[in-house]
Amino acid sequence: MKAFLDTSSVIKLYHQEEGSDFVMEALSNDIEEVFLSELAVLEFSSALWKKIREKEIEEKAAIEVR
Repeated sequence: MKAFLDTSSVIKLYHQEEGSDFVMEALSNDIEEVFLSELAVLEFSSALWKKIREKEIEEKAAIEVR
């Protein structure tokens, strides 16, 4: 099976939040390929920095993910 992830789903893989368990479970079910939009890279970076500004994650953790 193939899966397309939007940025909010990708963030849930790197930061435990509401819906993270659902995304992890969905991806563990017979997924052979994962697709992302080209825009997801920019959106992901922006979402990480937003989490830093809102003090949901530390800057060091965000830099390690990038």
